[in-house]
Amino acid sequence: MPSFSRASRRSAAIKAPINISIFNPSNLPDPDAKGYGYKSFSSQSLFASSGPSKDDIHQGGLGDCYFLAGLSAVAKTAPNVIQQSIVDLGDDNISFDADTFELASAGSTTSVEVTATIPAQLIAGVSLDAATLQFQNRLTQLFTGAAPGTAIDIQTVLTALRDDAKYAIDPLRLKITLAAGPQFVDIGQGAPPYTVAPGQTFVVKPVTVTT
Repeated sequence: MPSFSRASRRSAAIKAPINISIFNPSNLPDPDAKGYGYKSFSSQSLFASSGPSKDDIHQGGLGDCYFLAGLSAVAKTAPNVIQQSIVDLGDDNISFDADTFELASAGSTTSVEVTATIPAQLIAGVSLDAATLQFQNRLTQLFTGAAPGTAIDIQTVLTALRDDAKYAIDPLRLKITLAAGPQFVDIGQGAPPYTVAPGQTFVVKPVTVTT
């Protein structure tokens, strides 16, 4: 067996050809879909008259129960979220993008409804009705007074609502929803700030206070 010095072995290793395979997704073969195909359901409504249901989920043979279980839970507890997030455009197309509102054209306005669920621990002597009215008024002042370009996040809302002499708010469960037609966006813990756009007018709906 021939012997090599350490230097010659290092040289041989450096000069050896290197075969690098570069991943190119455009060269991937199409998945085998034998026995499967596409079917158009454009003649049917997007949702049943009763709305989305947890029983609409059908897993089939793919091991994705972890994902479908979440979808089923949303359909059971908050079916309106699905209806707001998935919109039939009326031209055989469906939009899944409901994170932003369409901007109002020049000279027109977009009405944005504000709904709020406020978890609050009331201080002794403060009635639920009084706290609810104060929340309503302060949210109205916050949104109707916001100029275009104003960024509103959960901390902005907490600052506007804060009144340590009357109540304590749980920031983790505080939720503000802005809705314009089928589009909506949530302001909550960990969510990005919402920036007020030109032409948007806000209407604060009756708030829900949980104690």
